[in-house]
Amino acid sequence: SRPYGGSQVHWFDHASGSVLIAGHSNTVPAIVSALCQCPVPDMDDAVYDRLYEVEVGAGQPPRLRALQMP
Repeated sequence: SRPYGGSQVHWFDHASGSVLIAGHSNTVPAIVSALCQCPVPDMDDAVYDRLYEVEVGAGQPPRLRALQMP
């Protein structure tokens, strides 16, 4: 596991492909923050249009894209 910001993300041996992680406004920022190793702002309970994409490549630092859906 990798701790970050009070959260822990358990890394599994996943050689390639995509992984979808879903959560609620009170869990998503901490999960995303742990995955990207970067600060992610808190979300209000009324936020339903946020999508985070974290790209984790071998030997590369994680990249975060924050999207707002229409």
